[in-house]
Amino acid sequence: MTANGVGRWKAWATGGYYVAQNDDLRTLEEEVSSLMDQGWVPTGGVAVVHRTWENDRKGWTESATTFYQAMTRPAHA
Repeated sequence: MTANGVGRWKAWATGGYYVAQNDDLRTLEEEVSSLMDQGWVPTGGVAVVHRTWENDRKGWTESATTFYQAMTRPAHA
C-alpha cells in the first residue's frame, strides 16, 4: 500500500483500489472527477468523519471534518 499527499488531499492505493481523502469537499470532488477521467470508478458514497478535541494549551475545543471516497479500477481484458 502506498500513500500520496499533495496539499490537503491524500490518497491510499493498492492494486485496483484507491481511497481519496480531503478536508474540503469541492477539492475531493475535483480529485474524484480527475480519477474518473483516468478510468477509476467511485465505489459507494462519500464517507464523512467529523472529530472534535480539547486543546488544553489554547483553552478551547477544536474540530475538523474529513471526506473520503473509495474508488476501484476495473481490470481490463
